[in-house]
Amino acid sequence: MMLMTYLGTLKSWIYRPIFHLLGTGIWVIRIPMLLAGTASVWLFYVFLRRIAGQRAALIGCGLLAVDSLYLLTICFDWGPVALQHLLLVSGVLLLAKFYQTRQDLWLGLGWALLGLAMWIKP
Repeated sequence: MMLMTYLGTLKSWIYRPIFHLLGTGIWVIRIPMLLAGTASVWLFYVFLRRIAGQRAALIGCGLLAVDSLYLLTICFDWGPVALQHLLLVSGVLLLAKFYQTRQDLWLGLGWALLGLAMWIKP
């Protein structure tokens, strides 16, 4: 029951301006989460390239892009898991950036995104 008080809040904050500008409809609901899934694959590539090199990034990103479970959750979940993937990959990328640059801003932003990813856990 505790989960139901905040499930979908972040998604609602994201969709409010989208609905205001574009109205409602099946494509208006689906396209933003497909874009979030695409951004997750791209950020995963950037993360792997940063920590393991170009070859590992291409292989890892290729495997993620054809993973059937990943594609199904992004295409048919309508949001919470797609947002969670995006936030988790973004947070880990920022923590890796902090490790390499030692700038506190990346540490704070990385943990904020990881905390937000756990907050919206479906």
